[in-house]
Amino acid sequence: MKKLFGVALLAGFAMIFTSCWSISLISTAVAVSKANAERNQEELYNNLSDSKRREVLKKICETYTPNNSVLVYGTFTVGTPPEQLEFIQMDTTKPAQHLEYIGSPSGLFKLGTNFFFKPCIPGGRYHATYRIYTVGTPSYSTTYNTYYGMQGNTVHDFTAPTKPGLYFYGDKVYDYRRTYSNPTTHEKFAKYEKDLKECEIESLKYLLKFYSETAWEPVINNRLEELGAGGKK
Repeated sequence: MKKLFGVALLAGFAMIFTSCWSISLISTAVAVSKANAERNQEELYNNLSDSKRREVLKKICETYTPNNSVLVYGTFTVGTPPEQLEFIQMDTTKPAQHLEYIGSPSGLFKLGTNFFFKPCIPGGRYHATYRIYTVGTPSYSTTYNTYYGMQGNTVHDFTAPTKPGLYFYGDKVYDYRRTYSNPTTHEKFAKYEKDLKECEIESLKYLLKFYSETAWEPVINNRLEELGAGGKK
């Protein structure tokens, strides 16, 4: 009888312990899920709808303003734009940050000629970690996936300026110098400068579609006016 009582007592303790352990696991899972959800409020992904992008950006821009961050933008008029291109901030003296290339829909595969990121950390060093792009035709195409290691550099990497504000990345997110960069003649140099100016104007117009009604809107409009495109849609 004593043995049966002892076994029952141990079984009872085991059930209580297991129950408490299960409750603890559930509580931990809920806490992790909540933390991830909160972090995702500051994540801007290329596969989001335009309306969702604007919603996320407005939330982000409450914290990341022209006074404390850098808005990086550019164009991709040569070559095949990526469908996905992700970066992480590598400078350990600065806050960690994930960035994703946000491209405008255009071309055969509806990829991004104009692109931007969510506001960056001033002086942050951004290293590409993953890229997807597709080449070919709608009937026959090949998709390439590239995983970059943490060591070394990639042609996509960039360092944000230390001064907050706008930063034009350039044209073509990798090898963005264009085919006539480092020109040897004045004519080529003039064409290069003209093309880059037009590229920046188009990219800024794309920015306005998402950063309107945020603290960045007047900054973007001021830059358009400097480039002689103020008031144009």
